[in-house]
Amino acid sequence: MLCSNPYILTTKQDKKTGKRIELNSPLTIPCGKCDLCLSARAKKWAEQCMLEAKLTDAQTHCNLFITLTYADEFLPENNSLCKNDLSVYLKKIHNLNAGKKQKIRFFAAGVYGDILTVLIII
Repeated sequence: MLCSNPYILTTKQDKKTGKRIELNSPLTIPCGKCDLCLSARAKKWAEQCMLEAKLTDAQTHCNLFITLTYADEFLPENNSLCKNDLSVYLKKIHNLNAGKKQKIRFFAAGVYGDILTVLIII
């Protein structure tokens, strides 16, 4: 486990009595917020998506990788991503797929910043 700011637990709560119990040895868990934790989480999701793409049956599932980008004139007012825009797009995809018996699963991720920032992050 890589984490720059892990939590160290020395007690736990007993489910029956609700009292705090000392652990035999301290338990270290990741914070989930530092750069190392976020990077590990992103890697885990990427691996999950790749495994699903490899192992799913093309007859029953549809695997797509799509990049949606706002044109400057359609950027939301707060320069943030709009979940409703993704919902509308996915409804269109589901409607196109309505006659087929394929399930559609999706993983959505948002990226902020210009192209140079994105290239540096990757």
